[in-house]
Amino acid sequence: MPCIRMCTLTFTICACSRRFRCGAIIYTTRSAGGRLTISTEPHMTCPKWQARQSLSNSHTPAIRIVRTGYSIVAGGVPIPLPGRPGCDVLGAVMHRSMSTSGRWRKIVKHRRRTCFYGTILALATMVVAGPVSKSPAAEADSGPVLQTSAIELDKAVHCTGDAAHRKTVLLVHGTGLSVADSWSWGYEPALEAAGFAVCTVQLPQHALVDFYESAEYVVNAIRVARAAAGGPISTVGHSQGAALLLWATAFWRDAAADVDKVIGLAPGVNGTDLGNLVCTTDCADLAWQVRFGSGMLTALHRRGLAPGIDYTNIWTSTDEVVFPQPEASNIPGGNNISVQSVCPGRVVDHLEMLGDGVAWALALDALTHPGAPDPARLAPSVCSTTTLPGVDTDRMVSSLTSAASRIAAYIAAAPHTPHETPVPLYADN
Repeated sequence: MPCIRMCTLTFTICACSRRFRCGAIIYTTRSAGGRLTISTEPHMTCPKWQARQSLSNSHTPAIRIVRTGYSIVAGGVPIPLPGRPGCDVLGAVMHRSMSTSGRWRKIVKHRRRTCFYGTILALATMVVAGPVSKSPAAEADSGPVLQTSAIELDKAVHCTGDAAHRKTVLLVHGTGLSVADSWSWGYEPALEAAGFAVCTVQLPQHALVDFYESAEYVVNAIRVARAAAGGPISTVGHSQGAALLLWATAFWRDAAADVDKVIGLAPGVNGTDLGNLVCTTDCADLAWQVRFGSGMLTALHRRGLAPGIDYTNIWTSTDEVVFPQPEASNIPGGNNISVQSVCPGRVVDHLEMLGDGVAWALALDALTHPGAPDPARLAPSVCSTTTLPGVDTDRMVSSLTSAASRIAAYIAAAPHTPHETPVPLYADN
């Protein structure tokens, strides 16, 4: 049986010849933050450790070398290292991350004279000879390696409440918005008051960057929230945030296994005619991606929904950003319900969905019951509510006004390109 049966990355290592054999790298794992951790063979001591990426694509992990034989530090939690726990480690210790162009520098002086270079093929969950006990995360096919720095990804996630003893909800904001704009005055305090723990993720540059970059932040946020909760989490995404959740759970199997619900508020999961109107000859990169028929959305629907998750789409017929409805927001195979089906004639625009009382009631019903939200379970007075409970209306108006201005400025000033960014290799099949 081969020492290593699966691989995506090639690393050249300096290993002492007397100790170099099948299993020189004996274990790998991925932390909650998406960091790939590789532990080295006990007693391996070398004057230098050099790592080079050998693939043509740019999906390179942040890599961390830790003391072997003691524990692997993943997300700050010590995990017993399988194989030879407690052994005497004489050599390589490294605590830094490697970017796509990073290089390992000299670590320690070696205590043996003979070293040679060998090639080890590594994967996030590497299979080596001999019995090894793997964690569930190591067993799973987690999905594409995250390119963004683990430090940057982890900085974007914030969790409040007692996640270990309460159901956790991850909130993902939409295009041109932020955590403060979208959730701090409404859903975050309302969910906490309803008994939930809450995690949020701040997407890069207000989610006005390439969709695939934002998706990595969502994948990492799911992993971090799941680790904090100790069990599956539920998710709520507004606008692009819902599409990012569908993408993350479709292409990262461990993310799908960590999520039991995806709830979209005015989700742009099929595209919007706004993108088609803006993108005639050239336009901002993100605008290309949100058009009907874009390469990104085609890849998402070709992949299909991850099984085992309750999907809910709460949309509004008066959405001026994601339209026409219901075609723009409909989740095939999901639970699709409009605000107006509960309260006919109600006028709620795209950003107002973040504070609307009926949308909140439907989302809360979906969070607290299996399957689709049921209007019959809502309070008879729901149509007389304006906003969700406890909302700070001044902050709501200020936040949404600021977000609308930011989106308009982006449309006017963003660099234009003549075509859409190609779909990543992992999704292009």
